[in-house]
Amino acid sequence: EEIGRETQIGMIPTIQKVYGEQASVSGFVGPEVEDGVPVEGVAAVYTSQRATAYSASGSAKGASGRRLTYGTVAINPSIIPYGSLMYITSDDGKFVYAYAADTGTAMMTGHAFIDLYYETYDESVDNAVIPVTVYVLDDETAAKYKEQNDAILEADTTVGR
Repeated sequence: EEIGRETQIGMIPTIQKVYGEQASVSGFVGPEVEDGVPVEGVAAVYTSQRATAYSASGSAKGASGRRLTYGTVAINPSIIPYGSLMYITSDDGKFVYAYAADTGTAMMTGHAFIDLYYETYDESVDNAVIPVTVYVLDDETAAKYKEQNDAILEADTTVGR
């Protein structure tokens, strides 16, 4: 006589991204930051810029061929070249190391300076338009972090996809 059954399953690891004040919104890395500014390799600074938000399917790739994920952004490639590593801060204390991976219509027409990628439509709506400061790092500094950032991107493509 069977008096009961219980099914047990192992834990399934998940990643929960929480964006709060002074919390990075991507896993990409770069130079140390002091007083909100990278301590080395800043090639250009764009202050008081308008950032918009967008989303796409989980397998989407940008105009550069790079897969889109948190920390990839759309830019005007005549201002910021594809593959550039940037440090982006918003007025509410959020920050991100990001890669220029896509081209956006709003950037080409001058309606926005940068388009931040979000993995869900709801997140993109919540972050629709925000003021940002963009620090573009020089190629030498970006190269120091390329291997580590490529590994982060590769790990991100295997989680939950």
